Amino acid sequence: MTHFPELITGLIYGFWHAFESDHLTAITHFVSMDPRPCRAAIFGFRWGIGHTITVFLISSIVILLQIQLKEGGFWERGAEVTVGVSLIGLGVWRLILLSRRPHRHAHSHGGLVHEHQHTHEPGSGHVHRHAPTFTGLLHGAAGTAGVLAIVPVSVMPSKLLAFGYILLFCVGTTGGMAAYGWCAGHLYQKTGALWKRGFAALVGLTAVAGMALGVVWIWNSVSGQ
Repeated sequence: MTHFPELITGLIYGFWHAFESDHLTAITHFVSMDPRPCRAAIFGFRWGIGHTITVFLISSIVILLQIQLKEGGFWERGAEVTVGVSLIGLGVWRLILLSRRPHRHAHSHGGLVHEHQHTHEPGSGHVHRHAPTFTGLLHGAAGTAGVLAIVPVSVMPSKLLAFGYILLFCVGTTGGMAAYGWCAGHLYQKTGALWKRGFAALVGLTAVAGMALGVVWIWNSVSGQ
């Protein structure tokens, strides 16, 4: 119990870490596709699982081999550029879906062919189940060096406690993203119910802002800022 405060700090810091701008921007795109709060929370949870896998794997190598992962090194810069590219890609993808018009599909049932009209209204889309997890994997790879530079795993008296700290950090991050997804889902759902054009404007604004953030992210990574 003497190290209980340090372990709880890992949980709290993990929760706070979830609310970094690149994390929120990425998961918001998924939430806007299906803003039902429970579904939105699952998107955040899946992102957290991906983030946890990468952070825990890299941290395990650092802890077990007792090596130092330099913050701002080649690995982290490359991963940060990848995150920036993914933010731009997600923004473009969301704008494409937003711009689609209603169209018709032909279907055959029992030899009879008829057509159904399909609309791609904001919030009516389908999110591939692994997309949030894969995005979390990328963000975990980009942020691990920064996490290890702050968390006190190097001063923990045992590897077990160091692993405990990292595990609680990951639990906090996953919980934070799930909580954000739930809240964002409520916001998008309420907006869509009250004002569909406002919903579309909100989705478009988020997409453009995400693309701009991606450009800034890449620039800062390449320039070393």
